Amino acid sequence: MTLPIPATIIEKIGHITTMAVEITSAGKYHVFASWSGHVNGVSVYAHRSDADYSGLVKRETVFSAHIGLDRDGAEQQLDDTIKNMECLR
Repeated sequence: MTLPIPATIIEKIGHITTMAVEITSAGKYHVFASWSGHVNGVSVYAHRSDADYSGLVKRETVFSAHIGLDRDGAEQQLDDTIKNMECLR
């Protein structure tokens, strides 16, 4: 994707981030969303809220998406991520 990033993409990234906070606040899942500007990408993943973060046990990832905005189909991947995150509400 060429710079500047289209407003529709920025809005979807913002929506994903907001959803991550809302879902985590509900208490059933811990959702992590990050923007990596140096590679023009978004990563989202979720664990159950009772996940063990000690490193002694492998955590189950409930949902995971890594979206490179420079790749074909990136906007559809953002839409799919939003739909999948809706299932965690």
